[in-house]
Amino acid sequence: MAAWNPGNSKRFEDLKPAVVRLARLGRPGWKRLPEDDLLRELNPAANPSYLLLAGPWKLVDTAGQVLSLGEFSPSVGLPAVQAMHVERVLVHAERVVCVENLTTFHTLTREGWAQTTALLCLAGNPSPACRRLLACPAQSLPAHIPLYAWADLDYGGFNILEQLRREVSERFEPYHMDVNTLDRFAQFARPLTSTDRRNLERLANHAHLKDVHAVIQSLLKRGLKLEQEAIVV
Repeated sequence: MAAWNPGNSKRFEDLKPAVVRLARLGRPGWKRLPEDDLLRELNPAANPSYLLLAGPWKLVDTAGQVLSLGEFSPSVGLPAVQAMHVERVLVHAERVVCVENLTTFHTLTREGWAQTTALLCLAGNPSPACRRLLACPAQSLPAHIPLYAWADLDYGGFNILEQLRREVSERFEPYHMDVNTLDRFAQFARPLTSTDRRNLERLANHAHLKDVHAVIQSLLKRGLKLEQEAIVV
């Protein structure tokens, strides 16, 4: 979808509730999307957005321009508009890890992960530009280089994994999103709300999440959720 520029940001803020309502009416699948994620799908570019990457990424766009991101330290912000024009992605790394939360992403870069790992900060649900960028390595990376999704142990985190598998590639594997991780860091977990429980129950038997059924059931049984920032690796 091409970017729609709403012009005056104050005017757009006034119109935003109506835009969100119309979008949800027009796309029933967006009804449960948080407002910010829904707007990212519409791409109303009042201000440019960026994808945060770290590590040995090499991007080739539709004009043949080559961007070697590994030379940037500790990370680099790639304009989302530019990401939409990426045609090939080369990753000279042991693995690709997509990280939900900004704090964890920056922690990993400080700890030197970018030397061997291609990191991408999702900052919530994967945006259209993020999905476009990830589709390239998902199609071309050798099988021995894994694609990981690392997100919160809660509805939002497993919803991210489901989206990546459904909209980008079935190759995405969960990273530290298992019962063992929940057991190790349960002291930092928080109780599920009634909405959390309803949403998790809806995901529990999803076709794209069969391999994480056990941890979803464990979260429901214990009434807990665990944020990514609590996990130390």
